Amino acid sequence: MGHQLATSRNAPGLIEADVAPALQKLVRQRSQPREWQRFRRHRPALVGSVLLLLMIAVAVMAPILSGADPNRIDLASAAAPPSWGHPLGTDRVGRDVWARLVYASRVSVSVGMVAVSIYVVIGVILGSISGYFGGLVDDIVQRLTETVMTFPSLIIIITVVSLVGPSIYNVFLAIGLLGWPGVCRLVRAEVLSLR
Repeated sequence: MGHQLATSRNAPGLIEADVAPALQKLVRQRSQPREWQRFRRHRPALVGSVLLLLMIAVAVMAPILSGADPNRIDLASAAAPPSWGHPLGTDRVGRDVWARLVYASRVSVSVGMVAVSIYVVIGVILGSISGYFGGLVDDIVQRLTETVMTFPSLIIIITVVSLVGPSIYNVFLAIGLLGWPGVCRLVRAEVLSLR
């Protein structure tokens, strides 16, 4: 043992060569959180994230990417096949299908973000209350959650929109007010596990 120490003191380059790569690897691992490393190894999550970011980018850059007014009617080019001027062709009244698709992504992204924000807030609040207080409060919140889960969401959304009028804000609210039970149950389970 003493001989090895003496040898290693005399040859510091030998130890540095062995330890340096291990230390660099350890520093790299410490600088990146474990969750990020797990996320990077999970291929479906990466593909989904790339597709989501691509859709958001298309929605943000719709005026640049579309190249045409999505509502412009051109009866002369009605039902035209795909061409350089109209990459996906035109519909029966001559509107550019590519432009309409790109602009529609704005609606899809906004509905998704607003509706998810609404039901995550509701679900986190109700789930936290349910898990923290337990007892009668938990029973009431969970029965409400189960009741909302029994309704067919699509039918309720269509009914609400037809009753109050076709507006994007009504769609936001309808989806947001019906999507919270899953988040509520998940948050409740986490709060119960921490309690």
